[in-house]
Amino acid sequence: MSDGNVLCRGDVLRLSTSGGGGWGHPFDRPLERVRRDVVGGIVSVAAAREDYGVVFDEGGMIDAAATEALRARPRGPVRMFHRGGYFGPTVESRR
Repeated sequence: MSDGNVLCRGDVLRLSTSGGGGWGHPFDRPLERVRRDVVGGIVSVAAAREDYGVVFDEGGMIDAAATEALRARPRGPVRMFHRGGYFGPTVESRR
């Protein structure tokens, strides 16, 4: 898609996007879902730790104690949308 496309009455414009980022803070994502994403190759072990606060041990298992400690750290406010910077109303965390 590019800017400046001209549409006429009756034209259909369909946009497909890669999906949304979810709702709420990524650290609230259930551990099993993050584990499935890592096993499926969708999320790396490093991204699981950094983005979702889920720590894996050397054997590829979730380190529950390390994950709990990491997720317990203070976190900033979560906003609804990100386009180079968050904007929109603050979203309440489930924590």
